[in-house]
Amino acid sequence: MQNKLNQNQIERIRERYHDHPLYVACKRAFGQYETQMQRLLFAPEEIFLESAIILDNLLTEPENAKKYVSDLWIELKRKIRYWDRDAPQDDLDKIVGAILYVAAAVLCHHPHPFYNDELKEMMLSETKGQMKVSAKEEERFIVQLSLCAEGLDNWLMVYIESDTLLSEEILANDAANGESGNSSVPHHFSLSNEEANIARLKRVLAKLKKDNYVHKDTKVKDWIFVCTGYGEEPDNPILWLKDDDELGYFIQQFFSDKKKWDRAVHCFLLKNNDVPNATNLRTNATKKPEKTEPLFKIIHTK
Repeated sequence: MQNKLNQNQIERIRERYHDHPLYVACKRAFGQYETQMQRLLFAPEEIFLESAIILDNLLTEPENAKKYVSDLWIELKRKIRYWDRDAPQDDLDKIVGAILYVAAAVLCHHPHPFYNDELKEMMLSETKGQMKVSAKEEERFIVQLSLCAEGLDNWLMVYIESDTLLSEEILANDAANGESGNSSVPHHFSLSNEEANIARLKRVLAKLKKDNYVHKDTKVKDWIFVCTGYGEEPDNPILWLKDDDELGYFIQQFFSDKKKWDRAVHCFLLKNNDVPNATNLRTNATKKPEKTEPLFKIIHTK
């Protein structure tokens, strides 16, 4: 996951790409939700980069495109939550929606029906559903999309035939200018991966499943990675089925890592696939005995 753009990067992208059709579309999408964007200090240049990453991935891995699109909403929310752990949920939805508006607007002009119809409709359906767009708002939604799409058709044809990925070009330009971001937070905790502790973690997971704290289909290997960093990073975070104050208590008691609350944002999803808020987890960790006692027993599994 790349880091959030700093001000120098933003200014360079603005200077270099100010008349690029995709950048112009991003500026239009930004204008639809300017209040939310400014609250989160989110720039049009960041919509531009995120849109470029989406389009590059769809172009280079068409065989994985449907799964990639189906996971996009959650993945983008995780990324932006990582950048601003206190962001209101509604603001996150608006930003993710703006990014997907632009990507869908580009796909409107793709000559292949797989992109133009199937993937575009998947993207729009997920966006409208997550943002709870009413029937009345849907007409405005389509108008916004058509405004973003203006001027993208000629550029798209050149882009499809090009050997250069736009997101790599943008990021390579920053690397050439000596930019480096802040160090990223690991997407796992750091409990011991010694054999005896792995066996204990498996018993903990079994109890969490049995008592419906985590989804019954949670894979052991995914749980081990989240707890220790051992193995391959899972495609999706662990789905926590109880309240977020109980997840806060579990993290508080079970892990001792530095920045464990920031790590938790990448390791867990809440009910309805909501991304946790790190500050809420930390400050609202439950103290109610009826909630802490069952978890206490699980946490102290031998």
